[in-house]
Amino acid sequence: MWLDGPGGWVYEWSALGREYAEKGEHYLASLVYGCAKFPCLAHEPRAVALTKQVEEFLAASATFPLHFERRVLDVPYRGAHVEVPVHIYSATGEYERRCC
Repeated sequence: MWLDGPGGWVYEWSALGREYAEKGEHYLASLVYGCAKFPCLAHEPRAVALTKQVEEFLAASATFPLHFERRVLDVPYRGAHVEVPVHIYSATGEYERRCC
């Protein structure tokens, strides 16, 4: 199941993700790439699946029935900084008026 080739979890889910992406079904591609990275980012193929999941989700966002924006915040944590992605959804696109 955890092989890095045919028959393996990441390999098979990623292959399905590529098929959906090639058909322009970006939301479905993002969902199955999410399965490919399950259960954690323990090795390179899963990290690649996460990258593909985000790419496909961003491509799918153009079809959402509302405004969508992805921001990456630089958050201080234990003396360092961590980048945290945030997805903002809005019916009007007036994010600034509704923010803190």
